[in-house]
Amino acid sequence: MVDGLERLELGHRANNPASGGVARAAGFVLEGRERGKFLIDGERVDVLTYGRLRTDPWPTTEPLPLDPGPGGRTPLSTR
Repeated sequence: MVDGLERLELGHRANNPASGGVARAAGFVLEGRERGKFLIDGERVDVLTYGRLRTDPWPTTEPLPLDPGPGGRTPLSTR
């Protein structure tokens, strides 16, 4: 038996295509649409669901640039 994660899932609102780009760049595969899953401000919105298996190939896309946050630090910077 192998320890560790076998599968990761993520979802994002269907009206946010940039989140889908991040998911695909990280090697996630679009698996489907969950209609009316989230209730946001009284309105039902669809969610696009992605998955990534341990056995999936490593992503071949170029890494996305890190956006320096406030103070010019990236999320990976040490304090």
